[in-house]
Amino acid sequence: MIDHLGFVIDWYLLGPFDAPGYSGFRTTFPPEREVNLQAEYSGQNGAAIRWKRHATTDPLGQLNLIDAIARTREAVGYAYTELLSVDERMVEVRCGADDNLTVWLNGRQVFAREQWLNGTRLDRFVAPVTLRKGRNTLLVKICQGPQHVDPQVPNNWSLQLRICGTDGLGAKLKSALPV
Repeated sequence: MIDHLGFVIDWYLLGPFDAPGYSGFRTTFPPEREVNLQAEYSGQNGAAIRWKRHATTDPLGQLNLIDAIARTREAVGYAYTELLSVDERMVEVRCGADDNLTVWLNGRQVFAREQWLNGTRLDRFVAPVTLRKGRNTLLVKICQGPQHVDPQVPNNWSLQLRICGTDGLGAKLKSALPV
């Protein structure tokens, strides 16, 4: 299912960065200027954070950032991957996140949506993009807002992203992440 639909499951993750209130979406953090998988940053509450490799095992590629990064509120996390394409071609990045997200392909922002207190849904957002032949980089910023006013509402933090043709079939890309 993962390959057939083109879910991206192999990532480097970084976070959480401190983002009080609803400030995370509009705040620029270091990975947006340069992705350095060896760097160490000052994260939420001054904690040292580093990129860490993570592959989700969810059958529909959903990445639970609470488990993979941290249980937190008012924060920002990043997911980064590199993918190999056999040729240059038009595809779609289909994604969803809880809460909101921004996507860069090969250093160029291709999607951004500020929408707080929403859940991850399959193919909620679609962005047409062009993959280049060879290595393509993908950076995703995922914001986590404050706790909902109703304490019974869970404060999820997740990402689901796939790359496919307009027909919805996976683009058959290979992970090219460095070890």
